[in-house]
Amino acid sequence: LGNLEEAEAAFAESNVYENNDPEVWAYLSLICLQTQRRLEAEQSYKFAVNLGLNDQALLTALHSQQQAVGYGNPLLLGV
Repeated sequence: LGNLEEAEAAFAESNVYENNDPEVWAYLSLICLQTQRRLEAEQSYKFAVNLGLNDQALLTALHSQQQAVGYGNPLLLGV
């Protein structure tokens, strides 16, 4: 859990300086999924996608993690 907290702090700080980076939002979503924070995970995911996330490996990781924790893809669920 310590590493996730450190990673989240780093991505959150990065987001303060550049909040239009879809990869930062995607990694924040992954962290939120792993720490069972569904609403934040969904919001971060939507920001990532709306900002044009096109890293297929990262999208695959997000979708796999969404399925693993039972949340699914919020864009497909109409949330």
